[in-house]
Amino acid sequence: MRIGVCWRSGASEQLTAERVSNICAARRSTSEVIEVVRRLGPATDNATLAQQLNAAGYRTGTGRIFDADSVRLIRRSYRIPPAALLAPGETTIAEVSDRLGVSRSTITSWIGTGLLAARRAAGRYLVAFTPEAEAACRQRIAASPQIHQHAGTSLPARGELSPAAVAARLGISRDAVYNWVSCGHLPARRGPGGRLHIRFTTQTEAACRKLIAASPQLSHVKTQALQAGPGDAL
Repeated sequence: MRIGVCWRSGASEQLTAERVSNICAARRSTSEVIEVVRRLGPATDNATLAQQLNAAGYRTGTGRIFDADSVRLIRRSYRIPPAALLAPGETTIAEVSDRLGVSRSTITSWIGTGLLAARRAAGRYLVAFTPEAEAACRQRIAASPQIHQHAGTSLPARGELSPAAVAARLGISRDAVYNWVSCGHLPARRGPGGRLHIRFTTQTEAACRKLIAASPQLSHVKTQALQAGPGDAL
């Protein structure tokens, strides 16, 4: 900045001074960096874009190397939309969890053990959820008593009982009821929170009493099971 000074004596001179910059303007990314982010941003995630900027020799307004957070701030400041990360056939863990009705931790565990194919981008998993993968997941859910589904109705339907009610009806422990469910002797479904709802018909009760009569572990209720008919309280 040039400053002209006129003195009372009539003399004049010119001074040169450096203009004081606004701190935000001084730390702003260069126009070249912003242009690169605009051009590559729609198809490149923040971490990869930061690597490309650093490789080209660019630095942030404060002189640091770029990372995913600094690229994210540029996107937000200049309204540059995030990259479309999902490839055809890919979805997020949250979407898979909602579609299957299981917890997100279950999906993450399947990815970790290789049961679900996924790649990691922008700090999260992108799951290759093809129809074949979905069918395999549903078979896995149906075969596993440990997986708690949260889909479906919360209240038992007509003719359904809780494990506690079945145990009281038959005079056995709840553990025995859970064991029969896992072995397929008792038809059951899981409601929200993993609660079991057992379809307990007259035929089911009769089959249970036969299991009790034939089991050496349940000898203390054998006599009652043989004497009581379906629908009778023990």
